[in-house]
Amino acid sequence: MSHEINDSQIMNKLSNENQAMGSAAVSAKSPVRDSARRTGEVMVSLSQPLKRPMTEEHDVAVLSAQASVLSPVVIVVPSKPLDKTELSKEEMIRALTLAEASVKPFLLHRELKTARAELIKAPGSEIAQHKVAKIAQELQKIGSGKYAQTTKAIHVFATAVVNYLECESDAVVKEACLNDSVKKIENLMCGPDNLYKGIPNKSSDIPRFADAAMSIADRLEQLEMHMREKISKMDGDQAQRIKRVEGIPVLVNLLNRTSIAAARFPEDAVFFFDEIGMLIDGIALRPDADFTESDLEKVKAKASVVCGACVVRPEKTPEGELVALPDRPNFKMSRPVIARRIEKIVGIVPDNLIVENMFDLANDAFAVFFREDGTLIMDHGTELPKPVDIVRLRKAGVGPEGGGFHRFIDENIVGMAIVMKKYTPDGKPLQIRGTNGLIAKEVVEVLGKVPSRMVLNPTGQSQEVPLVKAGTSYGNLLKTFRERNKLMHQAKKPSI
Repeated sequence: MSHEINDSQIMNKLSNENQAMGSAAVSAKSPVRDSARRTGEVMVSLSQPLKRPMTEEHDVAVLSAQASVLSPVVIVVPSKPLDKTELSKEEMIRALTLAEASVKPFLLHRELKTARAELIKAPGSEIAQHKVAKIAQELQKIGSGKYAQTTKAIHVFATAVVNYLECESDAVVKEACLNDSVKKIENLMCGPDNLYKGIPNKSSDIPRFADAAMSIADRLEQLEMHMREKISKMDGDQAQRIKRVEGIPVLVNLLNRTSIAAARFPEDAVFFFDEIGMLIDGIALRPDADFTESDLEKVKAKASVVCGACVVRPEKTPEGELVALPDRPNFKMSRPVIARRIEKIVGIVPDNLIVENMFDLANDAFAVFFREDGTLIMDHGTELPKPVDIVRLRKAGVGPEGGGFHRFIDENIVGMAIVMKKYTPDGKPLQIRGTNGLIAKEVVEVLGKVPSRMVLNPTGQSQEVPLVKAGTSYGNLLKTFRERNKLMHQAKKPSI
């Protein structure tokens, strides 16, 4: 049987060869598949042109449990509206408060360092001990300083000063504010280390305090421009580092399956991948149609960025109904996520896309990650994994409000486990016996390289057994890797 592709549709829809990112989901239990042989012609028609990754696309989600109990919004209108000068002054005061709060951890860290030095000189001094304990307690309460965030907070204050000075008409008030604000900015900038340093091969250092030959207005402009250039450099570096994180194979897999392009086609579909394994776009496929090598060649002729494709088919009940994957309780997505399985691979696709494996990830799932050294990536200061929530990733992309990929910039991720709740045969979350309603969770999929241990099989030969696999309970995963992480951490400590 021939498999014809509509060339005019391909010409129109595959003209743009940039990447696009999109949305989809993985289930633990697989209902009966519809295994009927599918035949027929392929109608290739991309839903929209290929384009750059969309990482900030928001799905329509509703907190259904809370929407009905929200209090009405009350807007208070002042009897006399504030003028522009008063508003800009308020904004300046507010920006100063935030900048001072951002700088405080850096100042406390210096105080703690000095206090500890004094304690070393007088180890028996109760005053010195009390001082160290008090500063350490305060520092722990407010958290460590964040260099980029603090730089931006100081810059916001500097720009707020500029805005206020442009509005203020009283020359005396304006001069007093200018002098006072420049001193405040200089003092704030002394908080983080090296904030006065320039950008290598781009800008020079600036003095910590104003040069006598420079006017105060010029000094304010110098400080504001210096911080603006540093922020631009930091943002650029951060974007490049996050881009590298997005290229980690297991995270590429996660992005492909929760992408906008994947979610656009809820049932039978063909998805196209580029040379780095990123899902570009897809086409809807008739249930009785096939997709062959010749079909892929026709697509590649119109869009050379395409390197391979995978065909997905929906899971169905014995009665022929589509199987929807679990949603997060109290959240309603704009459309259900239909369970789909990979039926066929054509051309070159990522290694972790395997025929018969599930393609989609349930909104109820989350991912945890493993380092190359065999440890589980934990949230700082806790014994809980640092997860990527599928709902948030699907709704808001890789940013802080979504997957939060910036958290993995300094991590060497090589493996991933998908975890979700266990369900009873009638579709209800399974509660753990003897607990107060605690829901059981289990690993439903493992990707990449995960830690293992050597055991002896019944014949006496050594055999490598993974420490986590599909079916591993989440409780056992936590117990195993809390102990493993602790041992690995102790082993890395230098001997005295």
